[in-house]
Amino acid sequence: MATLEFHPGDLSAPFVLVKSPATEVTIQEIYDGAQDWLDEPVNMSIDHFVEAAGKDLLDAGPPEKRVGVTLRLLHDWRIKFEDRAGPTVEICRISGGNLVTTNSFGNNPIYASDYVFATYEAATSPTIVGVGTPTEIADAVLGETMTELTGDPGATPTFRQIFTLIFMTLRNKSTQDG
Repeated sequence: MATLEFHPGDLSAPFVLVKSPATEVTIQEIYDGAQDWLDEPVNMSIDHFVEAAGKDLLDAGPPEKRVGVTLRLLHDWRIKFEDRAGPTVEICRISGGNLVTTNSFGNNPIYASDYVFATYEAATSPTIVGVGTPTEIADAVLGETMTELTGDPGATPTFRQIFTLIFMTLRNKSTQDG
């Protein structure tokens, strides 16, 4: 679990600092940490700066499927990984859902850090696939695919159907990529 510090912007823009040596922090950790920090009496005058939504049940499964978590940063708050000594750049990641913001920094939720390349997710339709064995998950995916191809979730795919599915997927991807 990452250690977080909250800097409300007395001398600079406000940010959540992910302390070194952590290279990953989850959306849930940021949200929970912010709520705990804001609950402290000394911080109660600070505007609420995080909103989160998600985890709505889509399908009881198996495997269980839920909408992914989206965290919205408000009031110019951003996420900063603690500066590294370098010269090697360290890749750091914000995971576990979507991170979005509308701010005066080009809507960028990342606060720059020395020798850090930070990544985050901002998908348009996130889902969380619930716990299941690899076989249960594969069966569920195959069942959905076969239903699309044949109308029968229990059908055994033919080579032609598999090839067609791969071709259609690649064609759709190339169309999306431009």
